[in-house]
Amino acid sequence: MLTINNQTFIPINVFSLIDDARPEVNIYACAKNDHRPILLISETEAIDLDKIDSFESEGVYNLYVSNDQFEQFQEHLRSNWERFLEDETLPLKTRLANIMEISRDLLAKTFVTKQPENLVRVARSLSRVLASLINRNQPPLRDLIDILRHDDQLATHSVNVACYATFLAESLGYPLSDLNKIATGVLLHDVGMLELDQNIVKKTRKLDEFERKEITKHSILGFQLLCKVADLSRDEIMIVYQHHERVDGKGYPTSLVHSEIHPWARLCAVADTFEALTSDRPQRQRLSVTSAIAILQRESDKSLDPAFVDAWIGLLEAEKIT
Repeated sequence: MLTINNQTFIPINVFSLIDDARPEVNIYACAKNDHRPILLISETEAIDLDKIDSFESEGVYNLYVSNDQFEQFQEHLRSNWERFLEDETLPLKTRLANIMEISRDLLAKTFVTKQPENLVRVARSLSRVLASLINRNQPPLRDLIDILRHDDQLATHSVNVACYATFLAESLGYPLSDLNKIATGVLLHDVGMLELDQNIVKKTRKLDEFERKEITKHSILGFQLLCKVADLSRDEIMIVYQHHERVDGKGYPTSLVHSEIHPWARLCAVADTFEALTSDRPQRQRLSVTSAIAILQRESDKSLDPAFVDAWIGLLEAEKIT
């Protein structure tokens, strides 16, 4: 998010744009080291990917729409939902980017309601799409990393972690039925954050001891919130409850050790850690993949399951992602 002269701009994914489409919004661009947005494509123009590519070659780094037109842009994406799901003439990267963008927005709106049944219904619906796309198309991990937005918003983090966890599970041979459940649980893994004081959750400075203890309550709060939903499986809800347990027994909420922690929660922890390290946070900038890998290796068999760490690093290294 960018605010200039009291006007707010929301980042959009360049891969979500389709040549000749008409979202009827103004699209702005910013250079990598310049936070002043300039008009790139007006609301009366069709998308011109060649024009966008030429700006990228000149150092354009981010694309934005104004806050007052963001919902209209999202409606444009939603109106093409079926096309993104089924039209195989579109590049897979474009289809995935749009599905992720729509999912993030729908999840953010659902988080506002804090209604357990609604949260599970939307997460389950999105997980079926996410799991099916990854299982059926097996996109390169590099493409998945490229298309995901990285910011400090809960919905963004939840969608990103679900993508990584589903990708990792699929690579390990989990059946589609399990991928659906893993994606559902991971989309909801941090839902307990909604129950906390948002001044603490969104604090931009280092948390004090009291605030850190408050944050650790989110896994129990999420578990308690979702226990009210009858059709959420134990496997799914254990992701919410146990994703901050550590294999060395020093995690929370119950200090379980390796085999006592549900394997899907251990898998989620690896994806969660990687996403957090490679995303911007109020307190720090994102780390490179290489730096994140070093931390995952350091935490292997301490906070994280070494088998899942090795599998994830193997996927990154196989595509030479740094």
